[in-house]
Amino acid sequence: MKKGEMLIQSNEFSPEMMERHQPLKGKVALVTGASQSIGRAIAERLSRDGASVILHYRNHEHEAQQAVEAIRAQGGTVLALQADLTERGAIEHLFEEVHGHFGRIDIVVANAGVPHRMPIIEVTEEQFDQVFAINTRSVFFMLQEAARRVEPGGRLVVISSSTTYYPTQGVAVYAGSKAASKLFVEVMAQEIGQRQVTVNSVLVGATDSGFLEEYPLEEKQRIAQSSPMGRLGTPQDTADVVAFLASYDARWISGQHILTNGAAHI
Repeated sequence: MKKGEMLIQSNEFSPEMMERHQPLKGKVALVTGASQSIGRAIAERLSRDGASVILHYRNHEHEAQQAVEAIRAQGGTVLALQADLTERGAIEHLFEEVHGHFGRIDIVVANAGVPHRMPIIEVTEEQFDQVFAINTRSVFFMLQEAARRVEPGGRLVVISSSTTYYPTQGVAVYAGSKAASKLFVEVMAQEIGQRQVTVNSVLVGATDSGFLEEYPLEEKQRIAQSSPMGRLGTPQDTADVVAFLASYDARWISGQHILTNGAAHI
């Protein structure tokens, strides 16, 4: 790898490959915050695995429609639905819409979230409330509604952050808002496991999106070197782990937190 370059892996899937490998055929998956980045990659991967996908978005309608077109171009079944997940009633309505269109729901991926980086002494009350409303409160009520509606043998996955394991300066509010879901996952796995429903989280490490999107190349390179693999994560890295957790093969994994950071300690 030349200096100044970053190794980013990608995967190409043909329609023929999709037809041969569809472990989620017949399943219905709801992915929140799926108009771009990690959420979109998850939606696309679950679609390739055969699931009918509900692509939730809040503000990015244009990007959501682009994601829908991309999934349909690959032969997938997808529906985009808008909702403000900070409103409890909007979450209920979102699930009602899913049932109205597909009659069931098997997989729920709580991915919607907002990044935040600021020293504790500078955080305002408004900023604190906004981050926790999206990253904590909405995740709790998404899981609550999913627990009520998901089919037996269903899969619930929360997208969290490696900052809950490896905190750094400026992430107190963000990491704190994500840390709560650790307990949500562990308790809910106990409460609904009788229906063979699994509940897990994915703790995403440094990824070339979100927090790092606006970072200078030199800083991204420095962070990439914290992994022995010498690169940043990609949205597809996370999507592939979610696809496994959504599959039958992951039936005995529940109440767990999968760290996807390429062995980096950052």
